[in-house]
Amino acid sequence: MTDPLDILFEDLLDHLDENLPSACWPLCQQESRLEDALLAALTPEQTELLKAYQAAAWRHTKQEERFLFRSGFRLARELSLLPGGLLRL
Repeated sequence: MTDPLDILFEDLLDHLDENLPSACWPLCQQESRLEDALLAALTPEQTELLKAYQAAAWRHTKQEERFLFRSGFRLARELSLLPGGLLRL
């Protein structure tokens, strides 16, 4: 059985574009333009190396984000258990 927090995290990633604040869009567009320019300047071998690097970087980022996501839920739970309940869930 899959952990409910993992299901929530994957759903968040699946709908990330819908949930990003509009302030993020200019940065996403700039990143896309820079990536396109870089890809146009690379040899096929360099392009494959870049794609392998990007895949590894994405796996690393996703692992970090999953940790932060789970940590946030763990902290909320701990706060809800404090005497006087600093956070009521």
